[in-house]
Amino acid sequence: MRKGKVVLLIFIVLMLITIVSCNSIDKVKVEKGLINDKNIENKKISQTDELPVKKENSFIFPNSHIEKLTEQQLRGLSHEILEYARNEIFARKGHIFKKEKYRNYFAKKSWYKPTTIVEFSSLNSIEKYNVKFIKFFEDLYSKSLEKHENYKTNYDVYRCNKEVNVDINGDGKTERILFKLENMNSYKLYINDLVIEGELVYSSKYFAIVDIDKNDNFKEIIISDYGPSDDYISYFYYFDGEDIIKMGNTEGLFEYGIKIDGTDKFSARTRGKILQTWFFDKYYTLTKEHKLVEIPQNIYITDYDVFVKKPIKLLRNRNNSDDYFVLHEGQKATIVGTDDKEWCLVETSTGERGWFAVDKFSIIRSEGLDAYKIFAGLCYAD
Repeated sequence: MRKGKVVLLIFIVLMLITIVSCNSIDKVKVEKGLINDKNIENKKISQTDELPVKKENSFIFPNSHIEKLTEQQLRGLSHEILEYARNEIFARKGHIFKKEKYRNYFAKKSWYKPTTIVEFSSLNSIEKYNVKFIKFFEDLYSKSLEKHENYKTNYDVYRCNKEVNVDINGDGKTERILFKLENMNSYKLYINDLVIEGELVYSSKYFAIVDIDKNDNFKEIIISDYGPSDDYISYFYYFDGEDIIKMGNTEGLFEYGIKIDGTDKFSARTRGKILQTWFFDKYYTLTKEHKLVEIPQNIYITDYDVFVKKPIKLLRNRNNSDDYFVLHEGQKATIVGTDDKEWCLVETSTGERGWFAVDKFSIIRSEGLDAYKIFAGLCYAD
């Protein structure tokens, strides 16, 4: 059977688990945002969530004009609620809204007196900060959905405990293949009259047959383990005509995180070891013995947006502490790379790049502060 609806359902469940995990902690989430000074009213994405405001005259954030908002206040709110909260800052000053949606909503507030067009530049420093901060979390949802919607695989996926017949060694004869779950913690993989055993933490009830290198005669079998706390791992096997051979393993799942295109190289989504809970691609290829081997990378490519809560120095050159520039409060930036040991590479909205180092997982060396005190948008899910 093809992956189809089964994998889509699995993917949706995984996505929800990840979102809930990041929402349940005190150090908050992921993803994108920066206000355009001229774009006061943002496009609506969702109208399904009720506003957390029952009284018509109340504010979503009553003090957003005099107090900086916190991540704890913003995390978990829907895109629509955040839109109203951001525009509430302008409405408090009497902004005349062009969109009927906002006119109707704020017209119900006795405190709302539309008198003028309020420009971003006329806001005080705290209001400007809060507008940018709210917009950061609004865009979180848009970027996250775009990433997930663009993720597609085309593997042949089969159910466990059911024999299938596929030629996986290129000899023109189909093999009898059975992935059998003995219990939730162990399995047996049968190919013809051969068997190999393995252990799992939490198994998928499916396995995949893939073709890592379309120029050789072999297809490979992937068995994925969901592991504890979404510590995904996948095991690779191939059949040489005489034996079932374990090729190695990677992080990621065949239905989410592993991308194979038949070129003999593929990527596997891997959890980082520093800064936060985040993932980036590691790359693998095959040896002459048909074993998996990781392709070394000096820097792992990331795409993770953060909002600057406190100024931070970024080094233009990791070897020169005197050559730096400063990211200022209220800026948006993107962490575009890491060596996954101590260094992270940041790119500003204008394209300037700089490095910061971390110690003890998440202490930013130059500032002596935990990263969550400097950046909003980080995720510390287990």
